[in-house]
Amino acid sequence: MENIKLEDILRILDQFEKSSIDSLRYKTGEEEIELSRHKNGSHETSNLQGTNIDQLKELIARSESKGTPHASLSDEEKETAGQEQAASEPEEDLHKVISPIIGTFYTSPAPGKSAFVKAGDKVKKGDVLCIVEAMKVMNKIESDVSGEIVEVVAEDGQAVEYGTELYKIRQD
Repeated sequence: MENIKLEDILRILDQFEKSSIDSLRYKTGEEEIELSRHKNGSHETSNLQGTNIDQLKELIARSESKGTPHASLSDEEKETAGQEQAASEPEEDLHKVISPIIGTFYTSPAPGKSAFVKAGDKVKKGDVLCIVEAMKVMNKIESDVSGEIVEVVAEDGQAVEYGTELYKIRQD
């Protein structure tokens, strides 16, 4: 019987985060991993043989401290991993702008033009933040709050789904 290795789990999680699929179930023998996305775009592991995501992080940390191959990360890779973990931790109460439709996310009105907004910009309620193209129709996405753009979460040209997080805004 084949067991799912920690390295395989990490690769699966990495690929799942990069993809636009809503759910994934991977089963080998009696072991099973099931991943699904929340409506707001955050991720959740709903079943990993009864292990929740915090337990998985703890398992990874323990295996790194015991000298498994993951412990040989360079300082740069460790710093990047730390930044990713910090980004996934709850920040102050930021407003999340989510996509109301399925389509392609664009930060500017046309190729080569400057973005509607970028991190650090102040916006008012009703300001255009981006465009989501759906079936050759350019849908302007407007801010529903006033404040400062903290982060542009989606990537320009990325396919987004209903509920995908696009921006984080610190409200005034």
